[in-house]
Amino acid sequence: MPITTPASSFLPEVFFQEKPEGYHIKNNEDWIQLKQGNLKLHLQDMGYRSRRLEGEAMSELDCVLVHLQRRNRIRYAGPLAGHPHGPIKVNGENVLNTLKMDLIPYAPGEFPLIQRILSGLFKDQIQLDAVIGWLSIATRALYSGKIFPGQVMVLCGPPNCGKSVFQNNIVTPCLGGRATDPFMYMSGATTFNAEWFGATHLKLEDKHASPHFESRATIASHWKQIAATPNALCHKKGCDPILLSAHWRMTMSMNMEEHNIRVLPPMSDDLYEKVMLLRAYPFDMPFEAGTPEQRMAADALIAAELPAFLNYLMFYEVPLEQRCDRYGIKSFHNADIRSLLLEHSDETRLLHILLDTFAGFDGEVMGSSEWILGQCKKNVTMGSLVDSVVPGGARAMGRMLANLCRSNPDIVSLGTFRQGVKLYKVVVPEDSKV
Repeated sequence: MPITTPASSFLPEVFFQEKPEGYHIKNNEDWIQLKQGNLKLHLQDMGYRSRRLEGEAMSELDCVLVHLQRRNRIRYAGPLAGHPHGPIKVNGENVLNTLKMDLIPYAPGEFPLIQRILSGLFKDQIQLDAVIGWLSIATRALYSGKIFPGQVMVLCGPPNCGKSVFQNNIVTPCLGGRATDPFMYMSGATTFNAEWFGATHLKLEDKHASPHFESRATIASHWKQIAATPNALCHKKGCDPILLSAHWRMTMSMNMEEHNIRVLPPMSDDLYEKVMLLRAYPFDMPFEAGTPEQRMAADALIAAELPAFLNYLMFYEVPLEQRCDRYGIKSFHNADIRSLLLEHSDETRLLHILLDTFAGFDGEVMGSSEWILGQCKKNVTMGSLVDSVVPGGARAMGRMLANLCRSNPDIVSLGTFRQGVKLYKVVVPEDSKV
C-alpha cells in the first residue's frame, strides 16, 4: 500500500540488510545498527504512525518498513576506506559505507623534522625518491577519491632505527589515520578480514611471521592480490563473503638478521615487481623519546608538520624515468637487501642440499619432487636440515624446485612428465663435485 500521509512523504535515511538481518539508521555522522523492534521506536519518534486506521491493510510505520526492505536494501554495511561515506555501489552491489574519512588538510609550509627522519632512515637519495613517490601516489589517490593499487613496502633495518616511527607517525596519518595488522587472516588463523576494508594502512611486523615455506607462500599470494588489485573478497562475521574494494597500502618492518629475513615470502619474479625493498639505516633521531612524555611531545612535533608534508606529496611529480603505468612508480629493490634475501632464502639452502646430495651421481639426475625429497633426506651430512628447509613435504618441494628452475636454470630445470607426474632435472656443476 502506498504511503500517502504527510509524515511519510519521504523515506527516512535507513537501510535494510538481509544477512545478518537488521537496519542501519543515520545518527549525525554515524550509523546505528538496529533490530526491527528498536527501529520501530525510532520511526515512531520521527512521527510515523504505528496504529492501523480503519480500512488500511497496514499501519504507516509498517508501510515504511516494507518500502525500506524493497528500496533501501543493501548487501553489506561496514567501513570502506577510500569510498564516499553513505550508500554506494561497489562492483555492482549496493553497500553502505559507514566510514567517514578524517583526512588531514594539507597546506603549504616547511617540514624539517620529517625531512631529517626520512633522510636519516633511508640515507640514499634513490631510496628516498622511491619512498616519496610511493607515498605521493598513495595520498593523491586517496584525497581524490580514486582506488589505485600500490606495491607492498618492506623496510629492513636494525632494531630501534626508526622503522616504526615511519610507519606509525608518517605513513598511517598520511593515509587517513587508519591502520590494522592483517597477519591473522593472511596466516589462516581467521577466515574473517572485514577490518582490512576499513583500513588504509595494512601494517605487518616480522615478529609474528613463520619461516615455513608454505606459510610464506600463502602470505605471498595475499601480497600479490593487495598490490595487483584493490578488489578482494570481504568476509565479515555473520555475513556472506562479498567482493569489495578499498584504498589500502601495505608496509612490513623487519630486522636484518637471518631468522628475520627468512620470514619474507619467496621472492619470485612476479612478486618482486609488486614489492618495494628498502634498507632502513640507524641514525640519531632529532628528538628525545626516552619517556612517555618525551614521546608524546615528539609525536606532536611530527603531527604539526604533516599538513606541510602532505602538501609536498600532493604536488610532487615522480621523475619520468621512475614512472610506470601500473603503479605510477617503478618498484625499487635495495641491492643489499636483495642479496640478503638470496643468501638466506630457503631456496638457496635447498640448492646447497641438492648439490651435496647429488654430487656423487654421474651426469644429470631426474625425478619427481617426492623422489628428490627422499634422496635429500638420505643425505648423511645435510639430511637433518631438510625438514626445516622443506617443512611441507613433496608439495612444498615441488614449489621450491619450480622457483629454482627460474632462479638457477643451469642446475635445476623442468624435465618431462612420467605417467602424469612432473619430473625435475638436477645437474651438479663439475666445480661443485668433491
